[in-house]
Amino acid sequence: MTLEQMSDVMAYDKIEPIGEIRADYRMAQVCLLLHNLIQMQRGDGKWTRATLQDFMLFGPKTSKKLPDKPQSVDEMKAIMMALARPKEKK
Repeated sequence: MTLEQMSDVMAYDKIEPIGEIRADYRMAQVCLLLHNLIQMQRGDGKWTRATLQDFMLFGPKTSKKLPDKPQSVDEMKAIMMALARPKEKK
């Protein structure tokens, strides 16, 4: 691929996104749909409103930030152990 072809692809990507950003958008649409279906099925009147941006991982409009420092192995283990712990019945 020549430099000119690459710059054409990059310009096209700014107009009509391709790749991971587009895939993220499609998956966010599916997640939002599932969220809304689950909210409707609950039927308890506690509807929590979500937007497409709530499910976006990448992109310029996302408000979610990556942590400033990577997690340590001990932090990862603690999180996984907390997830694996049996939930208390109410």
